[in-house]
Amino acid sequence: MKNSLKPPRFVPTLTEVVNIACLPAPQIQTSPDVQRLVKQIKQQMQPWIEQKLNEELEELVQAVHATLANRWDELRNELMLEINNHIQKAVEDAFKSNKL
Repeated sequence: MKNSLKPPRFVPTLTEVVNIACLPAPQIQTSPDVQRLVKQIKQQMQPWIEQKLNEELEELVQAVHATLANRWDELRNELMLEINNHIQKAVEDAFKSNKL
């Protein structure tokens, strides 16, 4: 009797799948000279990092300001339209009741 079933293309193994992102970072032993060098480089880069952060923050603040200014104008226009509508209705009501 011949087996008509084909074997699976991929056969699971007994290897455990490990998510590397969940593993703790390996502890790298560095010499005091390397640690000092890293600290020195970080200190030298600090002004550049601060400048970049300030530039990014300035762009963000300008974008938020522009958005708020546009919205402020929209709200002011909507409010003025609403006020004008109420004034017009009040004037019409006054004419209808012969108060003017």
